[in-house]
Amino acid sequence: MTIRNICYFIAILMVYSCSSSTQENSSASRELTAEQQEVSDLEDQVIAVHDEVMPLMDKLISLQEELKTKNADLESSSDADAKDQVIVNSLIIDNLAQAHEGMMDWMRKYEPVDLEADNVANMNYLQEELEKITAVQEFTDNAITAAEETLGNN
Repeated sequence: MTIRNICYFIAILMVYSCSSSTQENSSASRELTAEQQEVSDLEDQVIAVHDEVMPLMDKLISLQEELKTKNADLESSSDADAKDQVIVNSLIIDNLAQAHEGMMDWMRKYEPVDLEADNVANMNYLQEELEKITAVQEFTDNAITAAEETLGNN
C-alpha cells in the first residue's frame, strides 16, 4: 500500500471508531428503536463485508508484483505464446489494480450513519453501500482467482 492509501485507511478507521464510540455511548444511555436497530444491523453487515475484503489488499499487490516479474521474464522470450501470455498477464495486472482502487475509492467515500438521522434514508444509503462493497468483494475475488490460476498455469 502506498502512504496515501494507508492514510485513507487510517482516516476511515478513525471516523468509524469515533462514530462507533459515539453510538455506543448514546446507545448505553438509551435503547435503540426497532428501526434504529435495523439500521445498526445493516451497517454491521456493510462493515463485515469490508472487513472480509480489506485483508486481501496486500494479496492484490503481491499478485501484481508476481505477474510483473513473470512478464519481465516472458518479454525476453522469442516464443509467440510468451507474447500472448504477457498480454493476458497485463490484463490481469490491470484487474488487480482496479480491485485495489475500488476498495480505496469505497473507503474514501463511505460515511458511517447517524442513528439519530432519518431511518429510511439511512437504510437506503446502507443498502447502496452494501451493494457497492459486495461488488468490490466479487471483483476482488475474481481478480485474485484469475491471477492465481494464471500463475499456476505458467
